[in-house]
Amino acid sequence: MDSIHEYRYSRQTTVSERPMPGDSTSALCEARLRSSSRFRLLSFDELDASERQPFESLSREPDFYGVLIPPPDSALPVKSVSRDAALLFQRLRDPGRVPHLLKSLFGSHAEVQVQQLILDGILEVEIDRQFLSGTSALRQDAGVSGEAACHIARLSNSAIQYGSELQGLAVSEVATRLYLFNRIPGSPSLQCRFAENEQIIAYLSGSSACIQQLASHWVGELSQGGAWFKWRMPESHSSYAFKLYISPAIDALPETFRLTVDVLARTKCPCFKVGLTAFGLLRPDKFVAYFACFEDLQRTAEQLQSSIAGLPAHGVPFTAAIDAEGLLSWGMDPPLPGPLPGTQKAQSWRQWITERIAVYLVSAREDGTKNITAFVHRRLAMDGVDTLTWSPNLAIWRDRVEALEEAI
Repeated sequence: MDSIHEYRYSRQTTVSERPMPGDSTSALCEARLRSSSRFRLLSFDELDASERQPFESLSREPDFYGVLIPPPDSALPVKSVSRDAALLFQRLRDPGRVPHLLKSLFGSHAEVQVQQLILDGILEVEIDRQFLSGTSALRQDAGVSGEAACHIARLSNSAIQYGSELQGLAVSEVATRLYLFNRIPGSPSLQCRFAENEQIIAYLSGSSACIQQLASHWVGELSQGGAWFKWRMPESHSSYAFKLYISPAIDALPETFRLTVDVLARTKCPCFKVGLTAFGLLRPDKFVAYFACFEDLQRTAEQLQSSIAGLPAHGVPFTAAIDAEGLLSWGMDPPLPGPLPGTQKAQSWRQWITERIAVYLVSAREDGTKNITAFVHRRLAMDGVDTLTWSPNLAIWRDRVEALEEAI
């Protein structure tokens, strides 16, 4: 069990309320459905000690039931399931129409939930006397938003295409490669140039005036694990879900850093960080500022656009572009745990989205999907991601936003 994906459907599930374009989804809950024979449903108690370990934190939740195990020849992850999802899977071992059960379990979200389960191969729907799942059951082109309109959107689609061509890798390895997509290759000279933290800080600040400005507004410290250097206001807290990505080309980073620090001081940004070592500076998301609410992020981005306009951009895949060039973009840390082991705790936006894309790429390949990019876009839309702009649907993630507001 090298990876897991979650099926934690319940009456309170937060998913998109919009039906997928191009489908007659109103008929799905009335159709004959059945559970896929490809997956085995096991309760948590039926797992041995080593198999239980990735699910220990979930087992303490009252609605957790167990797991769905894919076939031995599949690269798909093990899927954790809630009691409601397990009830539905068990009920549909024998084909049937269960509109009342679906409505009682999922409420107004039933149609979208059934779509998810069919696309992921968990349930099958009867069409022309055949039981089908995946994109063979639902239109493959539905959910495609149109041609990417900016640099970051094109980067994101290129990353998905790259991921679709990876063969023989575990889901976790595909996710890592997607996360690192658009990272600039390193060199021995860069490794030596940025080997020490002091070298990086000197390279970024460039002058005593910038160093003084940093010291007068923020406290500087290494992040846990030492991958980042972080500046935070003394009264800041840890609940900052909104992220502003500042992504210049490496040669433009010092100028970008100094101009950005000036803006962040004026807008009272509570926290920001920069990657350490050559590895950290060559990644696209090398410079990240945090905000408690979207309005603060937006206000800062507007000032930054006028300050750093024209500087060469790098571009962070799977983030929501603010400018056409990819110099500025944003994301929001997700409300749900990720699909891979050890991710039941809070995740970053890009970790969350690349792990899901990896799962959907493997699923599409095993299903024989022809238009894999369209399938991934469609599946992410059900998770609350607008794949035209690569922004989260804040209405869908309302619970996360409200929890943050209460914490502030």
